[in-house]
Amino acid sequence: QTTTDLAQITTELPQTTTDLAQTTTELAQTTTELAQTTTELDQITTELDQTTTELAQITTELDQATTELARITAELAQTTTELDQITTELDQTTIDLAQNTTDLDQNTNDLSQIIIDLDLATTGRAAIPCDRKLLRTRPMRELRPDLSRWLLLLPLAYLLHLVEEWWGGEGFVAWTARAFGQPVSDRRFLILNAIVWPLFCALTVLAFRKRSLAWFPTTW
Repeated sequence: QTTTDLAQITTELPQTTTDLAQTTTELAQTTTELAQTTTELDQITTELDQTTTELAQITTELDQATTELARITAELAQTTTELDQITTELDQTTIDLAQNTTDLDQNTNDLSQIIIDLDLATTGRAAIPCDRKLLRTRPMRELRPDLSRWLLLLPLAYLLHLVEEWWGGEGFVAWTARAFGQPVSDRRFLILNAIVWPLFCALTVLAFRKRSLAWFPTTW
């Protein structure tokens, strides 16, 4: 019986050896896979550590940006307060300016009335009003009918002035050459005044008919 058992064991021994060899191979393969898995795990751990470091850096930068935003917000609030104060002062200045303008208009009207009263008391005729609003609403011929005829001599006075510039003294050309170092030619003088003098005459005549041009003769 022992011999039989021994023969059976001897027969099973190659199979057992084969199974053991296969198990050893599988164990080696498992060990290799485990080593590979360990390497991958180490790599994942390294990447995780790197990600954690980057996340910490981003958190630090975010905190810094939050601090900077808070500082900018505080400065903006201060600037807004200063701007509101400046706006308030500007509004007050505008109100004061409007009041001063009103006072100035009133003073101008008062001065105009004083001039009219003084002229009326000394000459018996009212002077030309200085009120600009009155000049814009009434033509010159209605303000001073007696004076309008004499103001029509303005074009003649202008013409006499041109004659004096042309023939008086050394002459206009020589005078501009001496005074400015660059003479105005005869042709330029004639062309310029040939345009300006008729225009002056037309504006003078229109000033007595159109209230919007009443400033023209009073200016001259």
